[in-house]
Amino acid sequence: MSPTSELGGSGRSSAVICRTLHLSDIGPVVAWMKQNQRPPREAIASGSPEIKSYWTQWESLVMVDGVVYRNYGSGGASGGTSKYLQLLMPRPLRPAFLELVHGQASGHLAWRKTQDQVQRRAYWASWKTDTAFLCLL
Repeated sequence: MSPTSELGGSGRSSAVICRTLHLSDIGPVVAWMKQNQRPPREAIASGSPEIKSYWTQWESLVMVDGVVYRNYGSGGASGGTSKYLQLLMPRPLRPAFLELVHGQASGHLAWRKTQDQVQRRAYWASWKTDTAFLCLL
């Protein structure tokens, strides 16, 4: 299963959409990945906090079919580690993505279920705040 099909898309078409949307706010990171070179710190000094966050996580970033993901590993209660590829979610897709994930969660702990599912699938600098805000509405 491809990372984009995990997000609910149909593989190739989802990858094309994600590549297009990456140009919006994640374009600099895509360029870094294509060049396989992280820019010097001085080059991002005037960048957004989000770009700076991605810069600090350079070693965790990978490109698959032209789409940038963050490798994420979480330790479980048993001491094991689960690994996920989190899509660097383009800003234009975030509200719809959060609504989709939140709509699938129900019950008393819906906020936690939503947070867990967002974390498994996507990443952006303010994902926890954005998810909490949505769940409090």
